[in-house]
Amino acid sequence: MERRRAPNARGRRAGPPQAVELGRSTGGGHGVRARRVSRHGGTRSPARARAPGGATRRLRGERGARSPAPAHARVPRRFGSRRHWRGRRRSHHSGREPGAVPGARAAGLPGPPAPRPPPWRALAVRDGGLDRRAGPGERHGMLPGRCGHRCPADRGRRCPGGDPARGHPPDDRRQPAGEARMSRRFRLEMGPLVESGRQALALARLLVRFRAYLRPQVPRLLLAFLGGIGFAAVTLLEPWPLQVVFDAVLLKRKVKLPIPGFHHVSLSQFEPLTLLAAAVLTMLVLALLRGQFYYVQNVLAATSGQDVVMEIRRELFAHLQRLPLSFHRRARSGDLLMRLTGDILLLREMVVTALVNLMSHSVVVVGMLVVMASMEVSLTLVAVGLVPVLFVILSVFRVRLVEAAHRQRKREGVLASTAHEVLLGIHLVQANTAERHENQRFRDLNKRSLRASLQSARLEAQLNRLVLFTIAVGVSAVLWLGTRRVLEGTLSPGQLLVFVAYLNGFYRPLRTLSRMTERMAKTAACGQRVLDVLEQEPEICDAPGAVSLPHVQGRITLRDVWFSYQDGPPVLRGIDLDILPRENVALVGPTGSGKSTLLALIPRFYDPQEGEVLLDGVPLRSIQLQSLRRRTSLLAQEAMILGVTVRENIAYGALGRDGPPPGSDEIELAARAARAHEFILRLPQGYDTVVGERGATLSGGQRQRIAIARALLRQAPVLLLDEPMTGLDPISERDVLDAIETLSAGRTTLVVAHHLNTVLHADRILFLREGRIVEQGTHEGLLARGGSYAEFFFTQWRNRDAGSAEAARSPSSTSDRLENSR
Repeated sequence: MERRRAPNARGRRAGPPQAVELGRSTGGGHGVRARRVSRHGGTRSPARARAPGGATRRLRGERGARSPAPAHARVPRRFGSRRHWRGRRRSHHSGREPGAVPGARAAGLPGPPAPRPPPWRALAVRDGGLDRRAGPGERHGMLPGRCGHRCPADRGRRCPGGDPARGHPPDDRRQPAGEARMSRRFRLEMGPLVESGRQALALARLLVRFRAYLRPQVPRLLLAFLGGIGFAAVTLLEPWPLQVVFDAVLLKRKVKLPIPGFHHVSLSQFEPLTLLAAAVLTMLVLALLRGQFYYVQNVLAATSGQDVVMEIRRELFAHLQRLPLSFHRRARSGDLLMRLTGDILLLREMVVTALVNLMSHSVVVVGMLVVMASMEVSLTLVAVGLVPVLFVILSVFRVRLVEAAHRQRKREGVLASTAHEVLLGIHLVQANTAERHENQRFRDLNKRSLRASLQSARLEAQLNRLVLFTIAVGVSAVLWLGTRRVLEGTLSPGQLLVFVAYLNGFYRPLRTLSRMTERMAKTAACGQRVLDVLEQEPEICDAPGAVSLPHVQGRITLRDVWFSYQDGPPVLRGIDLDILPRENVALVGPTGSGKSTLLALIPRFYDPQEGEVLLDGVPLRSIQLQSLRRRTSLLAQEAMILGVTVRENIAYGALGRDGPPPGSDEIELAARAARAHEFILRLPQGYDTVVGERGATLSGGQRQRIAIARALLRQAPVLLLDEPMTGLDPISERDVLDAIETLSAGRTTLVVAHHLNTVLHADRILFLREGRIVEQGTHEGLLARGGSYAEFFFTQWRNRDAGSAEAARSPSSTSDRLENSR
């Protein structure tokens, strides 16, 4: 059919021009007219019915029939907008009844009432482009409605939910316009307070979650709280010597002392210098007592906080070791280190600030309020009237401070992860001369972290500024009214001075609370980051009634095992395998065929989604995890060497076994069997030489032989080898191969092999492809069969390992190659 570009197909926001088939209409969306209709919630009329005799095509100037707009479609227009459409004024152009279904008139059938159009701000239709509020891939006519359906009939509009004519369930969730406006206003005005309440609940949740760590510290925290009460009591007594000096010494008036029975005591019989000396001495004694109480409170609180931090860090570290490999492969090690060190240190504020300082400040505030009310009720009401204002300010700023703290800690975690990653791969950075690139990347991340820190600091400064101004307003109001009372004779100057001092003492904890808001926000953010890790449930754990295996023969069975990583495609597909005790089995296949994954199922690093794995006829899920892993020994492709001595690295393999720790003779015997004794003696301190991080001072072959000695010391009946000779030179390969032969003697061995020498020593070879075992047998038998293994052998190994020119000339077919190999 001939195709022609539609007229006016490109509007102001339209996408690329659309081609339209002759005899069909675009169904609206051309030029201003379509936009003006859709802007006000109207609908375009559909294309005219095609004439039986041939195709018709709508012309640019031709007007289609349009139904009159319902009353609810006439919405108020915005200020300054042009009134393109006036609703009823164009109703005489319409040739169909209101509410008729498009196309129903041509069929002579009445239709159901038209659905209510959306508001004028809902959508703007542009044929050939995406809707302003449409998601990626959502074209006009296929937009989801409130009910989640996609309705082509409502082209250009979101279909309203609750239309039974389209099979939608009734929509009872609509709010009246007034209620919607009230809910929006409530969210805007009360949202910060509600969010602050949620954050307070989150902080309380942290305290509840960490109550197990706080319980042993209860006696010490009670003593700290008593110290805070003593501090508050001394603080309440501090202003009274000022009244004695001011009223009794300077003005020779009676002083109202805060002692029962001595409220009106005349001190005029004492000499002014005596009263002054007594007042000064009292102030010094009170200062000493206050400092002592403060010392007791803070030392006990800090000690309790450090103990809590130590226990939380210990459990977090132990929990990280229990989490499966799938979690550690998703997480970034630098971010985990940040949670283990920096975030936990900030949790100390939870104990020192939230539990001790807040309680002591609360006692001070209540005491000050009681004393102020006993002195002058009206001035106290003026002072207390600003407290709700302070709490509103703190609540509003707390929301923003918590968000800034979360953002800051997240960016600091990314920064730490990047630095950790670069330092671990420093050889890669230097080999590729990427220092400038990494410096720039670290500088950008550092700037982002700095911006987050500065934003938090600015918010804290703004909060303190508002709090100080509010407090200044309260003090000024009290000073104004109190001075008038003094002039009227109802209040003495000394009492006003004491009241102002109490007022400052009353507001001081509130100022401290404003400074503590940012710290508590960081504490809540850090505590939540720690809880996010602690609440990760280990996917691999002991089942109820799991048993321990004291003796293992080493028979491994896999029954219809299927496995995939998360929601990815299956890596293992219906694996059925039976490995006899002390059998040496090699896993061979192309990259991504599932060899290492099959190996990881034996020590239960992962569990299969379907099927089961058995050891000596017992399902692995029914065996205690520690007992299972004590019976297996894993030698990975890259040997992991700790940054300790060579002796400690070898002895590390005996940590999980039963019996006493290995002695020097046993360690040396294992090193000799692993062909590592000679090069260890050549090290500066022999077995006591401290190797670098991850064995950086050792070669690949030396690291691998130390790992083999460690596996020998473990004495596990099941041995798992994952490409143990990758990246080794021929001399190191020979030494490592000899050590592997010694290690695998008398043990059930599974080895992922990419080297011919390793395969030749196997009792059985399994060839995997796309997660399935396609062939199995001995090396000679599989070559004679001429299948996938033979093809893989000649393409991967013959040229690399045989080294002969005859083998390098690849024959034209597998059968020819087999004839030449014979």
